[in-house]
Amino acid sequence: MKKYMKKIFVFLLLALPSLMLQSCLKDQEDVFDETASARMANYLKNANDVLTGAANGWVLDYYPDREQSYGGYVYTLKFDGQNVEVRSELNGDEKSHTSLYKLVGDDGPVLTFDTYNEVLHYFATPWGSSGGYEAYDGDFELIIMEATPQKVTLKGKRSGNTMYMYPLQRSAEEYMNDVVSLQADLPIVGAKGKIGTADVNMSLTLKDEDHHMDIETPDTAFSAPYVFYDKGIRFYQPVEIGGKSIYQMEYDNDAVTLTCTDEGSTDVSLAGILSPASIIKATGNTIAFDDNPGSKSYTINKLEQFTLTPQVDWIKVSTSGNTLTISVDENATGEMRSGNILIEVGALKSTITVSQAEFEKDILGDYVLTYEYEEEGQTVKATGDATLYQDETGMYMRVDLGWWQFTAPLQYDEKTMTFLWESGVFIGDYKGRYYIAPIFLDEEMRRNTGYASGYFAELTISHDENGTHGLWHGIFEDDPTVPISIYLYAYSSMDFSGETAVGYLEIMQNVTMQKKTNK
Repeated sequence: MKKYMKKIFVFLLLALPSLMLQSCLKDQEDVFDETASARMANYLKNANDVLTGAANGWVLDYYPDREQSYGGYVYTLKFDGQNVEVRSELNGDEKSHTSLYKLVGDDGPVLTFDTYNEVLHYFATPWGSSGGYEAYDGDFELIIMEATPQKVTLKGKRSGNTMYMYPLQRSAEEYMNDVVSLQADLPIVGAKGKIGTADVNMSLTLKDEDHHMDIETPDTAFSAPYVFYDKGIRFYQPVEIGGKSIYQMEYDNDAVTLTCTDEGSTDVSLAGILSPASIIKATGNTIAFDDNPGSKSYTINKLEQFTLTPQVDWIKVSTSGNTLTISVDENATGEMRSGNILIEVGALKSTITVSQAEFEKDILGDYVLTYEYEEEGQTVKATGDATLYQDETGMYMRVDLGWWQFTAPLQYDEKTMTFLWESGVFIGDYKGRYYIAPIFLDEEMRRNTGYASGYFAELTISHDENGTHGLWHGIFEDDPTVPISIYLYAYSSMDFSGETAVGYLEIMQNVTMQKKTNK
């Protein structure tokens, strides 16, 4: 895981000049039977009863940034009167995070999450001194505008954004799993068709840090922020097009359509625009074979809408219904070889790589490791030696940087010729005093895996005219050409955490490996 208060709650009173108001009320009894503090206490109690009354908790459509420039994000919240159990698409279908919450009277009724929660405070936590001190303009204090068992309306105290919570009809874990799966498996990049009287073309942005729908009609073009729910998408506010109001759209995977579920607009159904990514999700970015002739088959929905063209003559492609078969000839070159298949659907294009190799001969062995680091504002290139090897205990990468050596345990996916390196796992000690484990960061060095284990960087091996090589990538982007950065991080003990963190030995950027030839 993807870069990323103008108003307070007001009581609606009759707008009269203050002088008149004073003279009118001078000798009147108090309009209310209770004091303001008592009314607030009752309101907060009723609101808390609503929050705790939802047996499965709530789903929150959360929008950081007062311009909604990142779009919306899914949270589930379950309240027990003191603690709130939180899940988010930010950490996928992983475990929930629990922290405290309060309902307070702060110029109006406010739901505040006043103890730190890793996912709940993500958009409100500064991530750096350069440009990130305001975080993502997110909220952890939400003004309660209305609270009913059917819907809770909130307003960000910082952003001013209106947000809604809806009661969950099943467990939060099940709901979030479906949201994450929908995002991961969604094969479309947009939709087109007719909304009311207007011809519409919608382009869907699916990046982690940008959930927007770019909408075009013959008369207008605009961008609408949206959030995923378990069956499709919801816009930040209803979109008015062609005399129709569109707020919630359900995705049908069999029909590949987005259909509006709002009363008065259920006749709106748009045809999904398929993406080459739906092929890649089935096959992977790389398909691996040994040197023998072979074939592999995949089931692809709406396969007839795609054109697949091998870019080398030793790769063959055939289709039958929704079954795609990729075949290769015998590799008699004496070395690894790779070729591409061009995927086209409409104006969209992408490629998958097909490689043939013998693992021990072509993949394992000695490599030159190259990386970059920053020194006094300058980018410096450095090289080291690396060896990929296997013994009876497992798969490893031994690295010699000249000033330090380490050995990282790896996993290997033979289907894609990809090595996996896990974050937060011991790789060696430094000067007998510090214990070193990797932390992985995205290319922009804004998102990272923290001190945790369980995240895997990827090294996919391929071959071209420049030889056999790979780039460390993954975790934050599916594109294998987008590099990650690697912190070699030092700790005072083998308990890798913030309490034992000392600092980094090296920040390695754009890390590549080039296999040494035997010549």
